[in-house]
Formats: sequence, C-alpha cells, structure tokens
Amino acid sequence: MGICESKQNQQEFKPNIIQSDKNEENMIKKMSLGDNIPVSIEIINKVMKSVCKIIVKNNGGSNYSIGFFMEINDNQKYLITNYHVISKDTLNKDIEIEIYNHKKMKLNFNNRNIKYFPNPKDITIIEIKNDDTIYDGVEFLDYDYNYKKGYNYYKNARIFTIEYPSGKSANSAVGRIININDFEFVHNIPIEKGSSGCPILLYSEDINLIQVIGIHKEYNNSKNSNIGTFIG
Repeated sequence: MGICESKQNQQEFKPNIIQSDKNEENMIKKMSLGDNIPVSIEIINKVMKSVCKIIVKNNGGSNYSIGFFMEINDNQKYLITNYHVISKDTLNKDIEIEIYNHKKMKLNFNNRNIKYFPNPKDITIIEIKNDDTIYDGVEFLDYDYNYKKGYNYYKNARIFTIEYPSGKSANSAVGRIININDFEFVHNIPIEKGSSGCPILLYSEDINLIQVIGIHKEYNNSKNSNIGTFIG
C-alpha cells in the first residue's frame, strides 16, 4: 500500500517511497497501490485535492471520517460523505473539515441545500456554493454516468481510493468490485478502519478519466467484506 502525505503551502504531494530502486526517476513518476498496479503521481495529486478529513467533536473526543468533493452537471458542487458521519442529528455538533493543504474550517450548514439518504444507502450530500472561496484550489471530482447502463456494468471493475484512516496520513489503495447487490457492492480495496466516506473511483491511467462511482460505507464483519454504495 502506497502512502502519500499532503504538504503545507499547496505544494505537490510526494509519496513516501520505502523500497529501494536504482531507477529513482521511474519511482518518482509512478507508485504502486494495493496490488502493485502502477498509478501516476499526477492522478494521486489530483485526487488528494478532492478528499478531506471530517472531524466531528463531541463530549471532549473526536471522530474522524472522510468526505470528497464532486461536481455534478450544471456546475453543481457538493461535499459527499456517509449519512452515519453527518446526519440531521449531528448538525448541532462541532464539525470541522481539513482539506488537502491542512487548512481546517468549521463546516457551516446555514442556507445550504443538504440531501440525506439514510441506511441502507447511507449518503449525505452537502451543497458547496460558488461564493465559498475557502474551497479555492480544491479539485472537484467528476461523476461516471455509465451507471445508467445498470450497476452490473461495474462488475470486476478496477477501482481505487484515497483515505485518511482515523485521521492519520493519507493512504492510497486499489482493488476490484467483486459482487453487486442492487445499489450496494462488495469490494476488496484494503481500506483501513476509520475511513467511512472515502470515494470509490474507477481506475484509469488517464488523469482526465478519474471518475467517482460510489462511496465506501462499512466493513461488514459477518460477511468479512467491504461494502460500498453506488451514488447513482
């Protein structure tokens, strides 16, 4: 599993390369994620700017999860996470997000369009307004509309994500969709605990074809598998 860490002052992200290789130039250009599939640093840099930590503070403690920024048609921009991370019941709590350059901000819910999809979908979609200058520099991911062909279109699709497990440094990992049940899917990305809300993206070597298909929801102990939800 490759590891990336975001840097201050909006510099490009550099991977922590832990193995030795004589061809340093190739190592800088590409890194291996999960099952040794090479993913370009350019793609990782882009997605890192699209994923944020979500910190919910309550009773003196903090719970860490993940959200991601996505643009849907007609310039509609949203922060997306799980419903079990941000629901109507959590709006009265102290909620912060931390974006790619370590900039933290209180998440203001006033006058925002928020859509809740409780279990079993487990998705919350929060509007990002055009005058939200605090998000300058954030990359908004695109959405893959192939879901209109039916979710079985994604069976065995190669996928990847970036996560901040329990608020720690970011990990990147790849896997595949191995089973589909209506709008839910089982995937084998080695996602760590504390990564609820991370995006599930179609893997591509083309930076212009990185698109969201779903969101990681939970690890199911009884089924010993990771569960995601298609956003479509």
